[in-house]
Formats: sequence, C-alpha cells, structure tokens
Amino acid sequence: MASCLETQLDYGHYEVQYAFTFLPIFCGGGRSFHRVSILTKSSSSCASVKLSFPLPNNIGDINITLSPGSGQSILIPEAYPEIDPRNRDPYGEITNTTIVISAIGKVHAYAFTECSSQASAFRLLDVDDIGTNYWVMSYHIYRRHKMLAIVSIYDNTSIQIHLNTSIAPELYPNNITILLNKFQTYTLALEFDPTGVQLTSNKPISVFSGHTKASVPATANTDPIAECLKPVEDWGTVFSLTQLVDREFAGGYIVRILSSSTNNIITWKLGGNHNETTLAAGEFLEVLVDGNVTHPLEIVASNKVLVVQFTMMNDHTSPVMLQVPSSRTSFVLVMRSFPSF
Repeated sequence: MASCLETQLDYGHYEVQYAFTFLPIFCGGGRSFHRVSILTKSSSSCASVKLSFPLPNNIGDINITLSPGSGQSILIPEAYPEIDPRNRDPYGEITNTTIVISAIGKVHAYAFTECSSQASAFRLLDVDDIGTNYWVMSYHIYRRHKMLAIVSIYDNTSIQIHLNTSIAPELYPNNITILLNKFQTYTLALEFDPTGVQLTSNKPISVFSGHTKASVPATANTDPIAECLKPVEDWGTVFSLTQLVDREFAGGYIVRILSSSTNNIITWKLGGNHNETTLAAGEFLEVLVDGNVTHPLEIVASNKVLVVQFTMMNDHTSPVMLQVPSSRTSFVLVMRSFPSF
C-alpha cells in the first residue's frame, strides 16, 4: 500500500482552506500560547497540511501529513505576533497576524488560545463558507475587552463597518471603511457591546468576535470567549437547543437571537411557556434559561436569525460562546468533530 506522502504527491496541489487570526486574551502581563488542531474530514483519505504566515513575521511554514481519520495539534511558534487588546484606536489597526491553512485533502480546523488557567477555542470556517455580509454577535460584560477581527482572502477587499449610533459611544465614527490586501488582518478593540454592528464587503472575508475577559453572568471570575462568525446567508429560522454541559457544572445558559431583517417575528418556547416578539435588523433578543430546566429551547423566526448560546460559568466551568446550527440544516452538516487540545 502506498504511504500517505506518496498518495498526496499524486493527488493534487495545496488549496487554501482557512485564513484566520487568533484573538487576544487577558493575560495579566504574561504570554499566551496558541494552538491549531487539524483533523481530516475523511476516514479513508490522507491529508497533507501546510500552515503558513504570509505577512513578514520571519516564521517558516509548518508541514504535517495526516493519516485517514486522524488529527494533530500544532503549537504556534513564539515569534507569532500578539494582538495588543490595549490599543484603543476607535478606527482599529491593520496587523500582520494572519495564519493560512492550505491542504491537499479536506480538513477541519480549530483555534485554541490559553494563558495560565484561562483558555478559549473556536471552530474555523472554510474559505468556501465565508461571505460578504455579517452582523456581529458578542457579549456585554466589561466594556473595554470586546474584540473584532477581520481577515481578507483577496487583494483590494473593501470593508464597511456600520456602527450602530444608538449603542456606540461618541468617540467612534458612524462608519469605518478599510481596504485590505490578501491575507491582511484588521482588528478593532471596542468599549461597547458590538452586537448588532453590520459588516459588508466587496469580497469574502473571515470575521471573528470575542471578549478577552468575559464573565457569563457577571461574576468576579473571568475567561475569554471567541467565535468565527457565520455570514448571514448561513443563518437559519428554526432552532432547538439545550444545555451544553451537565447541570452539575453549569448554572444554565443565555441565548442571544440576532435578526438580519426588519419585521422579523421571533417565537420561542420553553416547556409550556410560549413567547413572541418582533425584531428589526440588527436588534437582538436575550433569553435566560435556568440550569434546572430540562426542556429544549425551541426558536422559530419568520426571517433569518443568528442564534448564539453562552454557557453560564461557575466554579467548575468557563464560559462558552457557540453559534447554534439551524434545525433545518442537514444532519451531515450539523455533525461536528471536537479536538482534544
């Protein structure tokens, strides 16, 4: 039987599958560590994978070969530049922090950041699944620790950030226009909850939202949260969800439902309780579910919504930010492989 390497040499060329950046976490002066976990999508085919750092960071490519149905966690070199969350420029900055994952053979990829006892992780979106129209989802605790990052895939990518004047402080402009070239990263540290801020672009972009010091709900203990956001075209209208972790280790969860259009009728049911409200574009609804509730939360919207679940932390667990897939997404697409870091 041919080896994985021999098979891949005959299989084709490397294709860009992911372009992303790590979001910073509150590290108290220490340095955080970043990892990428990569898993093959096929149980019968190998994958050759290359991590590259395309902008001038003096970091060489990292190459690995995965056997069918396997995965590997890769530690990012210390030379990788840290995004400084203390940069308070209301117009943001362009950074050289993009990492590109290219592969022969399809793979899943996850990003993981840790510092001391704090950590955050999120699943990356394939470049085939990103888009040009996004609404930002975040969380509201600790006003100075929200982070937004955008990664371009192509040269001459024009991006409009439409800040909601009803929620943005006066120091921020109504709109920010940025122009990114291939594999550049733009980061913006925010002093307000950016949930409901719209991003539009002329070419597909990857968008990342997070919090360097989140507490869900407000407690003295904090941990980072982050997600690679889905474009509006991949939102849904029907959702069913329940608690992510055992009730012994979590105090329930908070759900945010973000609307993509006006006159969006949202119906949600929890056990025997039935509720309905109407949201405008960029408005969101927050639902708190107690940890003792065993019934699923069922959500139906007349137009597309983004549903994000925040697991409430306690002494045993960290907060989790997770985009909920629509119930009308096919079963194959809903399945996820979660790595061990």
